[in-house]
Amino acid sequence: MGKNPDTALIASKLQHNRALKFGHLYQCSECKLHWFLDDDGLNMHGVTLDKIDLLFEWSDSKYIPTVNQFKILNEIGATGADQYGNGRGTLYIPCRIDTVSGNSIDKALVLITKKPPIDDWRQTIILGNAVSDIEPSDYALPLTVRLANLNADEIRMGFAPTAVQSKDDRYFILNWTPYFFFYGPLLGKDISLCNAEFCYSSDIPIYQGIESDQIAFVYYDWFNGCESLDRSSQ
Repeated sequence: MGKNPDTALIASKLQHNRALKFGHLYQCSECKLHWFLDDDGLNMHGVTLDKIDLLFEWSDSKYIPTVNQFKILNEIGATGADQYGNGRGTLYIPCRIDTVSGNSIDKALVLITKKPPIDDWRQTIILGNAVSDIEPSDYALPLTVRLANLNADEIRMGFAPTAVQSKDDRYFILNWTPYFFFYGPLLGKDISLCNAEFCYSSDIPIYQGIESDQIAFVYYDWFNGCESLDRSSQ
């Protein structure tokens, strides 16, 4: 049952479907909609029918990085929630992956989390056991930039800017926390922080990030010791 009074009340009105490896699955007896209650018992999320099989597949197996994968992820560096708490409970690592089926994906975002892959806006979902190799991605923003994004102040609604520059001295404003950068010939590896005042000029283009349908989201379980990957807490 939920620890949050609101979610506890909602859960009490639903039928308990099954316990998951993290959290619980409920179902409305009238509309048949499924609801996921997170492992902390604080939040509930609706689960559409097209996500149920994937939810069960995720719950029925463990997805832990191999020793070598952990080493690479540690070298890249993970980030957690921003200063406002967005992204809490998940570690994020942008990378390149090879899959066991032989595909290579240059823009893959590893998620180490207790949350299941049920978000509709994440179109390409890969579970950890489908990954054969992990490498740094040329599209990924450097760790210094990603850390600065986390601490960016929201100066107006929906706008939390971080000033950056490219190796050819072009300037951009990142909004919120993009993990990848792709702008013409420029990639994430070409980007660094910009501290000059003019970097915040109104003439500087605002880069909103790569669309989610261009990113593969790779799910690994939260595991003992994964916190050591998180550079935002160090």
